[in-house]
Order: sequence, then structure tokens, then C-alpha cells
Amino acid sequence: MIAIDTQVLVRHPTRDDPEQAARAHALFQSAEVVASMTVAMQTERVLRSTYRYTRRQIAMAFDAIADSEGVVVERADNLLEAAALRSGLDFADARPLAGCATTQFETFDTELQTRASAPFARLEVITP
Repeated sequence: MIAIDTQVLVRHPTRDDPEQAARAHALFQSAEVVASMTVAMQTERVLRSTYRYTRRQIAMAFDAIADSEGVVVERADNLLEAAALRSGLDFADARPLAGCATTQFETFDTELQTRASAPFARLEVITP
């Protein structure tokens, strides 16, 4: 298994550098690669800030990455749950909630309180 960095993973959805995209694709086809959750989170940030992907486009990119043969994403179940949130919740906010095994969530961010209650119905959002 080969660990990959953010630059390699970003080539999958963007294909903005044909040579690097081809090399990344060949790597994905020839070996099992693993992307850490840190790399996944950095990829989300790069897609959002550098490439101006919308939340929906980021969710679709992560769906495609998770479906790629030979690509293993650490805690992919949480990644997919977080990426599937198209309700306006930021990935950085959704990712910790996706992996949360508790039933209560507390935050001082009033906007997050509202947005988290819909996709994470299992959580009781507490106002501090």
C-alpha cells in the first residue's frame, strides 16, 4: 500500500495537470493507495479555496474518489457521510460530526447549531 499526499489526490477530480493526472491515474490502477483523513481534509480545502468547487462538487468529487478502485481513504465511512451533506454545512464542520458516536452536540456557533440539526438528526444540538 502506498500513502499519497494531497497533490496526488487533487489530480483525481481536477485533472488540471494532464501529466500529473495521468501519473496519478496510473498509480491508482497499479497499486493500492491510501489517503489519510488529513489528506482528505486538505483536498477539500484545496478544491474549495483554490479550485472554487461548490459543496455539491466537492461531495461528488469525494464520491468518485471513494468509488475508485485501488484508492483507500482512511475512515471513508465518515468521509462519505460528511461529503454527502449538501445542506450547506461546511465539510470541516461535518467531518467531526460524521465520526461522532454521541447523541448530543454543543457549539457556540449559532449558525452551525441550526445547520447541524437537519443532516444529523441523531444529534441533540445543545445551546450553551
